[in-house]
Parts: sequence; structure tokens; C-alpha cells
Amino acid sequence: MAEISAGLTTPLAFSAEFLSIQKVRNCLEHRGGVVGVQDADIDGILRLSFPRFKIFYDRKGEEIELRPDERVDAEDGELEVQIMMRCVTASKIYRLGERITFSADQFSEIAVACNLFATDLAAKLPTLPL
Repeated sequence: MAEISAGLTTPLAFSAEFLSIQKVRNCLEHRGGVVGVQDADIDGILRLSFPRFKIFYDRKGEEIELRPDERVDAEDGELEVQIMMRCVTASKIYRLGERITFSADQFSEIAVACNLFATDLAAKLPTLPL
């Protein structure tokens, strides 16, 4: 990662998250998804971190994340609600000996994270002289 980063026009936005995804991928491929000592940190934890889009609205000063089949209600008497979005870091921990699992929704979010990483990387590649 350091060698690739050195050749880019600016630093990657999600390099730590990408390395985390890579560690989980290695565990899935080489150890059948069971966290081994080579996967875990000194505390016996493998942390999966990835950027995700948080889509939310404000309800009385609290951010309420949109969920499927859930009514949007800011409880402010207004008919319209401002929907906002930002990129946040999601994380999940796996302990030594634990099997890596994630839901279909989490898999989808991880796939979007990989796309964010690839888009960021492509945008920061140097241009070659003609």
C-alpha cells in the first residue's frame, strides 16, 4: 500500500479501511473465515472497517437513519423533511477463533466501499506524458 500511495497525486481517502477489508478477505480465503492469530491484533481482535453512506434526517436534534419500511417523521409538524447524507466509517469486530459473518446488507455496503476505494484510487493516479 505504501508503494502504491507514494506514486499517487494525493493520499488515498480510505487506505486504512481498505487494509481492513484486505485482512478480512485474507482470513476468509486462507482460514475459511475463522480468525487466526495472524489476522488479529495484539488484543485478539480483527476489525473490519469500511466507509458507508449514512442517509438520515433530523428529529428534534437527533439523526434518524432511514430504514426500509419505516415512516419518516421529524415530529416537527412540517409536511416536508430534509434528507441528508454523509460518508461515515462502519466497523465490526471479530475475535480470535470467531467465524467472519456479515449480512447481505453489510455485504452490499462493503461492495460499495470497494467501489469508493477504486474510484478514489483511479482519480489519484498520475497522468503520463504524451
